[in-house]
Amino acid sequence: MGPGSSSSIEKFWQGFFHLTRALVTSPVPVIAAVSGHAPAGGAVLAIHCDLRIGVHGNYKIGLNEVSVGLPVPDCIMLALEHLVGARVAQRLGMTAELLPVEEAWSCGLLDELVEPASLMLRAREWARRLASLPPVAMNRTRMLARARLADALRPEADALVATDLWFSEETQAGMRALVERLSKR
Repeated sequence: MGPGSSSSIEKFWQGFFHLTRALVTSPVPVIAAVSGHAPAGGAVLAIHCDLRIGVHGNYKIGLNEVSVGLPVPDCIMLALEHLVGARVAQRLGMTAELLPVEEAWSCGLLDELVEPASLMLRAREWARRLASLPPVAMNRTRMLARARLADALRPEADALVATDLWFSEETQAGMRALVERLSKR
């Protein structure tokens, strides 16, 4: 597996960062129903949603990018900090720690834990609850709380930085080591 071309990697990152910005700026609340493990990109998408509901079980969630030599991009660290606070975000980002779901719930990375069979029911209950609130008041308050994060998201600029990091010697060495470990399984 090669690193890909610079233009294809940049295009991937642009799409990814446009998606995270769309989640943050969505005109309606977005609820992440996390049904199992959510490392790296799965965690990134969840942290950009308004609410995150996970399931009890032997699952882990977190940003493990550093473990393969990829620094966590600024915009993703800001989103993580928005949820869990600066001190916890720093620890989780720099250590690449994947948290058991109970710990993720206790630090604010997940908002709620439910039994797997009730995950979608609970997500729909939250959606109905939010939809029952006065829409202008709820949405204005919601967007105000997310304004700093929304203003900081710059998909094209973030993609350029992420592409440069992707092609760094450290990241490429980490990716090769990851592929080697996975191919031995």
